[in-house]
Amino acid sequence: MKDILIWGLVLLLAFSAPVAGQKGGQTVSDLSVTSTIWDVDTSGLPYDVQSDGVGSYQNSVSGVESILQASANYAWLLSTYDSGFAGSSGRNGFITLGPANQQSATAVLPSIWSSWGTHLEPVRLITHGVGCPFLTIQPGAPTYCPLLIRFGPTFGSGKNTYYYRLDMAPGTTGFNDSETQNVQVSCNAVTSSGNCNDWFIDSIPQGQR
Repeated sequence: MKDILIWGLVLLLAFSAPVAGQKGGQTVSDLSVTSTIWDVDTSGLPYDVQSDGVGSYQNSVSGVESILQASANYAWLLSTYDSGFAGSSGRNGFITLGPANQQSATAVLPSIWSSWGTHLEPVRLITHGVGCPFLTIQPGAPTYCPLLIRFGPTFGSGKNTYYYRLDMAPGTTGFNDSETQNVQVSCNAVTSSGNCNDWFIDSIPQGQR
């Protein structure tokens, strides 16, 4: 089984997967993973992004998409947007919304939410870009990837679709989200063929431990 463990400033996540199909020694399909969000840190403080409390997120179960994407050099994707938005049906995540600091205390909350606080919403999390090949990361040699989080209802359709987003993606990645940093992706173990099959993702800035 393949396992991924992700820890960010806003969430802690683990996932596991079987080995993908291969052709000529090369992986040729998306790799299904089972993703588990941890809701609190080691001190018991809640993260801003939490699970829906129903357990792990399995690919193709209850409309969940949880994969390593072959088309994106095996970047990780977890989405509940096709799973239904109600807490009693389908899968979602809890998002805590609030003014970021004293200067933004007058921020206007979108009308779709009745108050600041924690709300059950569809979520989509992805380590963006082809520069984050999860399968080839080696133990002791972490890489750094942007993490993009969509949440809440979408508006419009096609190219005119809009949604709310929380990113950890500095300007060097092309998203120009200042005062954020890429997440650190580490490999804990590899298969006999040398592919990583156990990951840990942390919000530690590059160069720090």
